Amino acid sequence: MLLTARPKRRMNLFTIRKDDRWSFLIRQANIEGMEIEHLELLCTIAQTKSLSEAGKAHSVSQSAVSQVLSQLEKRVGVTLFDRKKRPLALTEEGRMFIGGLQPILQRFRALEEELIAKQREVKGAVRMAAIYSAGHLRLGRVLQEFGKRYPKAKVHLSYLHPAEIYNHVLFDEVDLGIVSCPERKKGLSVSPWIEQEMALILPAKGPLSEIERCSRRELLNIPFVAFARGLAIRRMIDLYLRHQEIKVKVTAEFDNIDTMKAAVEEGLGVSILPVDCLTRESSLGILKVIPFSKPLSRPLGIIQREGSPILRVRSAMLSLLQEGTQDALSLASAQR
Repeated sequence: MLLTARPKRRMNLFTIRKDDRWSFLIRQANIEGMEIEHLELLCTIAQTKSLSEAGKAHSVSQSAVSQVLSQLEKRVGVTLFDRKKRPLALTEEGRMFIGGLQPILQRFRALEEELIAKQREVKGAVRMAAIYSAGHLRLGRVLQEFGKRYPKAKVHLSYLHPAEIYNHVLFDEVDLGIVSCPERKKGLSVSPWIEQEMALILPAKGPLSEIERCSRRELLNIPFVAFARGLAIRRMIDLYLRHQEIKVKVTAEFDNIDTMKAAVEEGLGVSILPVDCLTRESSLGILKVIPFSKPLSRPLGIIQREGSPILRVRSAMLSLLQEGTQDALSLASAQR
């Protein structure tokens, strides 16, 4: 009797149970030398929805990011991102893959941190997301000091809209988020960071430049460039103006401080912005800054996901952020 070997059935994404598909994809991704860094890069693409932004976060070129993504998609046999959409969007298989990949990478980082802790070194990467204006002065100084203290650690930083930061932290796509007027939400812990002094800003030239002080009389129905509705900072400023019985005429709304500064410079109105975001424009005489007689400040806070593993590199960044003011960081640098 002649026995013949039965041909081995080739497994693919659609020949296994749905619940096991993500684990199958991950096993496939780890063959032929696929590295953890590539999988972390994939998660960053999903977070930023951009190949170029993901490349910046990992200090690699956009073409390198594209090659890694194509290589991974070839290995698992499915398309993970819809490249026809802008911004990039995950396919159904991509959502399944990322959903299964994130807890595995989280556990891997925790195990890695346990081993690193025994060596008393801060290594690995901390994932951060911040509002655009947090990059002015303070956060930049923190990142520089972090690099000096922990040269073997990395920071993956993305600048995002506040609502996106909350979502990314909740879904464990970033470790630490920096937002203004932090809101307490289920599943998140909030730590205060700094208070940013706010001031009235005017164009250096034109009729609006003649305003001398922040009074009810001088600001009555004046054209006003406001933060977009729905932002916590907008609600805070509206409440302040109402308490001061100051009625302005909102002529433009933006969710980006740089855009607001440009609008004021063009004479579209006056605005209220953080003073430490106006250093360049004030020194060059582009914008006038008028402080309030009754101080107004914008709180910046740090949000984290409750129940997340306490990683050493994350703790190091959090401790540095909470050391306090820019002067404290300058003193620490001077003592080195």
